[in-house]
Amino acid sequence: MESKQTIWILVIVIAIIFISGCAPEEIVEELQQEIATPIIKEEVAEKEKIEEPKEPYLPEQLNEEEQKKIPGQPPPVFTHHITDLSKIAYIIPPLLPPHSYHSYLGLKQGVPRVAVYAPADAEFFEVTFYHERGDGVPEYKLVFRVNDNFFYYFDHVIDPIPKIKAVSPKEPQPFMGAPDLATSSVFIQAGDLIAYSEGTLQARNWDFGVYDVTHKNKMANPTRHIPPGPTSKNVPALCPYDFFPDDMKKEYLDLLGTGNRIMPASECPDVSRDIVGTASGYWYLDSGTDETYEYRLEIAAGITGNVNWIGVGRGRDQTYVDQVPTDPVDVTVGQSACYFDDVYFDNKISNRKHLFIKLLSETELGIFYGEGSCPKTFPEEGYKIYVR
Repeated sequence: MESKQTIWILVIVIAIIFISGCAPEEIVEELQQEIATPIIKEEVAEKEKIEEPKEPYLPEQLNEEEQKKIPGQPPPVFTHHITDLSKIAYIIPPLLPPHSYHSYLGLKQGVPRVAVYAPADAEFFEVTFYHERGDGVPEYKLVFRVNDNFFYYFDHVIDPIPKIKAVSPKEPQPFMGAPDLATSSVFIQAGDLIAYSEGTLQARNWDFGVYDVTHKNKMANPTRHIPPGPTSKNVPALCPYDFFPDDMKKEYLDLLGTGNRIMPASECPDVSRDIVGTASGYWYLDSGTDETYEYRLEIAAGITGNVNWIGVGRGRDQTYVDQVPTDPVDVTVGQSACYFDDVYFDNKISNRKHLFIKLLSETELGIFYGEGSCPKTFPEEGYKIYVR
């Protein structure tokens, strides 16, 4: 009210001055500014009330130059457990390869489902709502932004809380595709219930991951992991349990292992197993693929020591039946190792195949996949050469 009265008084004063013809130009300009200023301030105040939605920084969108533009942000501290750990049988940490850029939490036998909680304050902004389970129950992948650098997410969850569900897609995709942004910002407080998980139908585990868009895991050939390639998300992945205080972190690390074997650790293992000068990591067949030899081979030791590979043959893992397997990280130039993959029928081995590898150079890996148990020496012909 006062500002309107002031404006009218100033208008009258200007009119009188103009009529008298004795006003210098600078006085007129000053008075005009006085009239305009309250209006401008009111407009600015109104604009400040409107919160512009932030575009998310997704790993697949960031190249090296874009990463440099993001100011450093402090890492989060996870103050709350993400679930009731007494209901968790094992935790597989992120391992690249052989598993994934996120961790897996396996439900104990007899546990139908678990609640999933927020470990830290964050903004819910991205969701994938999709069908994957064979029973027709749709699942969610929910992503939360702590700040412009750090994100955490959960996958294979169901029944999200109402305020998350309200800003998520209404209809699921037929399979996991591109994510959707939340239709409006939703703040989640540390300790808040987010959703529930029954795990996948087959493995009965669910996913928990953390990434920092400015972080880069060491890769033998970083150009293979440039967005939008399928392995680009591996680069910023971190071990989520490193963000808990030591006493809480220990509870997670005590569960590291698989459903068959627990291998507690004092620290999270390195995320990347893609190591120059060894056979461990990612290898590529750049020309000529078939049903046996696929474009990319991933091979590395798992958390319990078994060797996993994907991309050649049926691609499973080395068991402990005949021998303790050689970790591919110990296979250096000129050395070889052989692993086998068994198919069982009526609890008996019906078909055994072997994967024989030899590191020919730092950038070349010889691969031979054949029938039966491992031969004594690497074959002189018939093998494929994969490169970094």
